[in-house]
This record gives sequence, C-alpha cells and structure tokens, in this order.
Amino acid sequence: MRPPLEPALDRDGLARAWTEAGIDWQNNWRYHVIWWICQNGLATFGPIGRAGEPLLVRTENWIEQPRALSGESALRELATRYARARGPFRVKDLAWWTGLTVTEARSGITAAFDSGALVQTLARDAAGDPVRGAAGTLWVDPELLESAAREAPLPEWRLLAAFDEHLLGYTDRSAQLDQQHFDRIVPGRNGMFLSTVVNHGRVAGTWKRRRTKAGGLEIAPFPDTAIDAAALEPLNRTWADFHGVDAGSITITG
Repeated sequence: MRPPLEPALDRDGLARAWTEAGIDWQNNWRYHVIWWICQNGLATFGPIGRAGEPLLVRTENWIEQPRALSGESALRELATRYARARGPFRVKDLAWWTGLTVTEARSGITAAFDSGALVQTLARDAAGDPVRGAAGTLWVDPELLESAAREAPLPEWRLLAAFDEHLLGYTDRSAQLDQQHFDRIVPGRNGMFLSTVVNHGRVAGTWKRRRTKAGGLEIAPFPDTAIDAAALEPLNRTWADFHGVDAGSITITG
C-alpha cells in the first residue's frame, strides 16, 4: 500500500510553508530552490492538484521501488529514456541535453544498442538520399519504429505547446525548423520557447490563446508559409474541451 501523500503541495503552497516556517526567501529563488529539492531526491512532482498543476510530495512516498544506477548502467538507462521520450536522435543531441561528454553519450548509446533498447537508422535529406557520416547516424527506440509502421500516419497538422520536446530536446533542429526562423520561436533568444504550429513535422508558425472572453487562437505563420486554419479547428476544439473553455475562432496574423 502506498504511504499517505500528505503533505502534497503545489508551488505556491510550498512557498507559503517556507514563509510560515520563518524562512527568508525571494520570489526569484523559488524555481531554483524547488529544482534543488527535486534534483537531490527530497521531493518529486506527484499527483495532479485541483488547479491542474502537479503537486510536490516526498520522494519516498511516491517512488516506492527506486533503483540506484551508476557507471555504464546509468548511461544506458539515460540513453534509453531519452530515446523513448523523443524521436530519432544524434549522439550530440544526447550529450547536449544531458550535459554528458560526447564520449559518455556514446558509451550510453552503445550499451543501450547492445541491450536491444536502441537501434541505428539513417537520416535522409530533402531529396530522400541518405545523409552520410555522423550527421546521418540516428538512434531510435525500436518500439517507435514498429509503431510507426503499424499505426496510421501522424496527423498533417499539430498544435504543440511551448517547450515541447519536438524542438527543445535536440541541439540540431534542422529537421524540424529552418534556422532563419529560430528567433520567431525564441524571441530575443531569451530561452522562452513559444507554442508552435507544425505541418508534416516542420514548424510552420507559432500560436497563442487570446486572453479575451471569446477566446480563440492567434496563429502567426512564418513568412511565405500557408497555414490551413480549417485543419486546425479540430485541434483547437480538443484543446478547449480539455481545459474546459470556449474554443473561439482562429485568426491568422501577419
């Protein structure tokens, strides 16, 4: 039986607990303190609260059967999980995202490959020809390849949230995004990614919800890029239904 999850607090509740305990803290510290608490295994995000935000709970109450990994086993697990959360990736993607050296990333990938958790595939250019060398070598979860062959094709259009791993999880984003448009995704290059409109896997623009009673979406397409507003209508309604708000209309700006 799982131990009781009390206290389970959202981030505001945790900050109030600090204040009530007489801890002197500042608003711009909160993110970093919560990050430190979670990174050091004291707490973790657990159940979803009433406001739709994951609640922080004691790690030992949420993770009932923890595993302690080190060395090659830890590198193998990290490479495997990275692949499961994304699509095909390059060695440099894993190294960049995790902070590992390229040598460590290769070791994890090799161990995952030897265990059958990863398979190797090749990238192709716009003409469909294989990309040679390290740039063309991709690693992928074999179950992803099997499901892609077995299931129906992915939808032509997607509305992805800000910070979605489609872009965030890679250092080389050329397959998803023309580099000339990067500043439109991260204005000012301040690290704050905008929500994206994706067509056949390529980012075609950005979107945001209108902060009005009528609601709806504002779509900002990239220059010389056509956005099919009618194709986005079902996605808009799905998002609105999930959040319990009116879908509103879709406006193409620019």
